[in-house]
Amino acid sequence: MTTANSNGGEPDITDSLITRYVELDIALENPAARLGERVETALLTHGEPLRWAITAVSQGLAHVEAVVTYSATDQPADLSKP
Repeated sequence: MTTANSNGGEPDITDSLITRYVELDIALENPAARLGERVETALLTHGEPLRWAITAVSQGLAHVEAVVTYSATDQPADLSKP
């Protein structure tokens, strides 16, 4: 999303939203009833989750694939990691 700046000139990209594909693994614990909450909490470190899915389960881990979004001016801390 871009908006025109106050003088009607070029769009202000500081209000842009960025989407990003994320993969992560979440440990399966008992009870599994809170798995969705744990997935969403883990995804919040990457941005605001738009959608996510558990795509595989193996050796006590749930593999999650997600799409997250964040503001160009408010990048998640994990972007500084290699």
